[in-house]
Order: sequence, then structure tokens, then C-alpha cells
Amino acid sequence: MDAKRGIVDKLQYAFTGPWRVTAVLTGASYELEHCDHKRKDKKHASDLSPYPVELILFQPIDGADTCYGQLYKPISADPFKEAGIKGFDPIQPYKVSSNFAITSQCAAFHWPSLYELNDEFAPFPWANDAKFQQYLHRYCVTKLPVLAMGPPPADPIHSIPKTPAIHLLTAAIINSVDRLFFVSHSIGAKKSREWRLVLISFSNSMLLYPSCMLDEKFLFEFYICHPSDWRYNAVNQRYWIQYHGQNDINCPTLSLETHLILPSDTLVDYALFHKLLPFRKWLNITHSDTFIHGPFELATVKGQKTRDCISQDNWNVLL
Repeated sequence: MDAKRGIVDKLQYAFTGPWRVTAVLTGASYELEHCDHKRKDKKHASDLSPYPVELILFQPIDGADTCYGQLYKPISADPFKEAGIKGFDPIQPYKVSSNFAITSQCAAFHWPSLYELNDEFAPFPWANDAKFQQYLHRYCVTKLPVLAMGPPPADPIHSIPKTPAIHLLTAAIINSVDRLFFVSHSIGAKKSREWRLVLISFSNSMLLYPSCMLDEKFLFEFYICHPSDWRYNAVNQRYWIQYHGQNDINCPTLSLETHLILPSDTLVDYALFHKLLPFRKWLNITHSDTFIHGPFELATVKGQKTRDCISQDNWNVLL
């Protein structure tokens, strides 16, 4: 640190130059000559760096040395050289150039007012100031009551999705790979309904209820949105199967502890090892108050199929 010049070493550039290589020495060393004052020096190759085509200045580090180090520093005798500007000698004392003093602009010069600065951001140029004032005073402020008065808005008008025929729905389920559905599911004592993302457990349905292909009553596994993705839009949300402990499944309560397992090829084995069971429920998919959309597959992103994402097309159908 040079206290007399007010320069802090750690805030300066680590390299000097530019230097020109004039000779190659033994031991990976080079003889250098400074391009400005022709000073000679010798440096090892590890201490050299190629001169870049362009130098881009960066903002100084905001710290105690920069915030308070220049408060009491007087203006130096040659501030232009200190700023890196060489070969410029300003007139002492400063004088207005002759071509500027001849015109009437010198007397009319003034710093722009706030109104003039704001006028630059007008939506379009005005013919005169009267037009601009007319635009500003065209609208008046309307007072509204503190509380909204009147009846609540009506429920949105929507059409109930049509349930496909049993034989068409059965064929679509057999041909589907992921067998995902959007269903309307009743929750709580008031039997209020909400949409849920579910998966048909086809093998278990056939094993426990062979007539499922006739009346479309299947065993469904329920998905849940990953807690880390609640604030994301639907396309970027991940949905994992809702797992619970065996005791929680046998005696369900409102305070069930949900376990989230990363979707993989070993998901079922991992759940069985830790004695976890997916949340399942029998639903008749042909009921008009249950079926919303399906079956559909998981989303494919950049040519690779995902394990936990839904495509935009299926979200549009749900919307």
C-alpha cells in the first residue's frame, strides 16, 4: 500500500505491461522489454500472460477501502494521467471553447429539469405542451367503496368432460404405458371434490378384481406434488407417488406422514424394504363425476421421457 499516492495494492491489477519478448533464455525464461519506457527485465514463463485483444474494465470492489478511502483525498496535480488518459493537457484555468461561446447556447445553457427528463419517456411526441397537459388531466380518480357490495360472482361456466365408452376406454388403458388419469376425487366430511393425478395399478386390479375390465372399477395410486415445486408453474412441477407407513394406511388420520421416494426402476423394492405402501383407492373411472382426462403418458423433454412431469397438452385439458 502506498499511503502517499492513496493506492491499495490489493485493488490494483496483478499484471503490468505490455511487455515484448526480445529473447528466449534457458530454463523456460524470457527476456522482456517494456513497450512504453523500454525497460528490460527477465521473467519465467509461469509469470507471463498473453496480452488480450481487448481490456474490459470492471466495477471496483465495494469495501471499506473504496467507500471511505477517498473522502479526504485531494485532487492530484495530474488527474488525467492517474485515470489512464495520456497526452491530454487541459487549459488552465478552464475556458469555454470559442465556437460554443459565439452562439447563444452558452447563455441558454442550464441543467435539465425533472419535467424535461420525464418528458423524454413520454409514450409519443406531443404536438405542443397544451396537448400533453390535456393528456395528464384527462382521467380523474374514481372513489370506490372500502368493501365490495353486491352478490358474489357466479361460478365459472364449464362443460363436464364426456366419459368415453367402456370398450374404448378399456382399449386405451391396455395400450397405455403409464396409465395416468386426472380424476375428480371427494375429500373431507362435506364430500367436496378436487382434481388428483392418479395411476391405475393394473396388475393389482386384475389380481384383486378380475371384473375390472367390464365395469371399469380399478385400483388407483395417488400422486402428490413435490413440496419444493409448489411455487413453480405446472409444467415444471414434479409429481411423486404418495407413500405412507403400513400403520398409517391401516388406521388413516388427518395427520398422516407422507413419504416421497425418488422415481426410479427400484422404487417398488425400496418401498417394500422400508415397509412403505402407496395410497390406493378403488374408483369407477366411468362415473361422470370421477373421470376428467386419461389415459395419458408422462412428458417427454428434449427427446427423453421423464419420470415425474406432465406435458403442457395434458395440463391444457385439465384447465
